[in-house]
Amino acid sequence: MNTYLNSFINLIYPAICTICNQGLAKGERSICIQCVDDFPRITNTSFVENKFKGQINYNFAFSMYAYERNSKISRALKSLKYDQNNEIGLFLGEKLGLELHKHNLLNDIDVLIPVPVTNQRLKKRGYNQAEIICNGIQKISNIEIESQILKRNSFFKSQTKLNRNLRFENIDKVFYCDSKDLENKKILLIDDVLTTGATLISCAEALYNKGVAEISIATICNAI
Repeated sequence: MNTYLNSFINLIYPAICTICNQGLAKGERSICIQCVDDFPRITNTSFVENKFKGQINYNFAFSMYAYERNSKISRALKSLKYDQNNEIGLFLGEKLGLELHKHNLLNDIDVLIPVPVTNQRLKKRGYNQAEIICNGIQKISNIEIESQILKRNSFFKSQTKLNRNLRFENIDKVFYCDSKDLENKKILLIDDVLTTGATLISCAEALYNKGVAEISIATICNAI
């Protein structure tokens, strides 16, 4: 019955691509194949890894796409963060999970941890976009998600408009971890966009202080 109902609804209200507003073909979800193909892929991981070298110990750092303002991928992430479009987060999370699996990067991961948002932002938005991305990765990998262990204190300034040095100053000691359950575990930290790396470095430091064995990092985008 639900299949027939969904077919009828799709006939009256056809699903459209979040990016280009064209109708989605059968099997497409949230974003059409043409728009996904237009997302700029990152083929040189050194662009990502260089943001962490000399800052923290890490196993790997991986981003799928290059982030540019007003690009198709930026519009997809804005829809996830500000339009309550969780389906895009699941879709992109699954794609990230498949990429990590293809490169055998998930084999030794014990726990997925999303970068937390402030309580104010969580209350306003109703969800953490990084946790939605984790849910998509979990569909591919079945790896456990821990979304309540890493905590975030409130900070006074948004990171969005700060330069690199101010981002590092602003984020210092923002994150803390009050659990010992992660001792000797191998962690994969997840976020939507990697900019300077300040947020993820601060998260990693908080986790290492609680005895985790190894940290890896994965994001949907890297701002080059």
